Amino acid sequence: LLASALIIFVGTSAPIFGVSVETRFYDQMNLPIAIIMGLLNGLSVLIRWRYNKGREVLKSLSPSLIISFLITVLLIVAGITDLMFILLTFSSVFTIISNFEVILKIRRKNITRWGAYLSHIGVGLFFLGVITTGGYSVQKDVDLIKNRPISVLGYDLTFLGY
Repeated sequence: LLASALIIFVGTSAPIFGVSVETRFYDQMNLPIAIIMGLLNGLSVLIRWRYNKGREVLKSLSPSLIISFLITVLLIVAGITDLMFILLTFSSVFTIISNFEVILKIRRKNITRWGAYLSHIGVGLFFLGVITTGGYSVQKDVDLIKNRPISVLGYDLTFLGY
């Protein structure tokens, strides 16, 4: 989160030094951080500090990794083609599945501990939302001249004044 904050700080401060950055700068710089966050988020809940050994870690990760891989393949078939978006999709789905798996394990023992896992699932859902809205949305910039209609993305726009 600190690395992402630093990137945003540098990008928004750039105009002070006479340099401007495009929106793409934020996407390209934050995407790898989001991928790492998703993977660490999913791994951290499945690895218990000082209690797991190599084979136990693999055994606890297997269901989440397999389900995440299958869902990612389905989304690739549905149309995700960019490598970074595929990796973010995998890490986001891995976060959601692994945290949901932990909730299922503790569902009756301690309902008060659900909050952390639900918030992590929310982060995974947020990243999936970023992929669908940011990565595959269509934008078009046009200049609107007063009282002159223009057609943009199937809509007729007319600037009538301030």
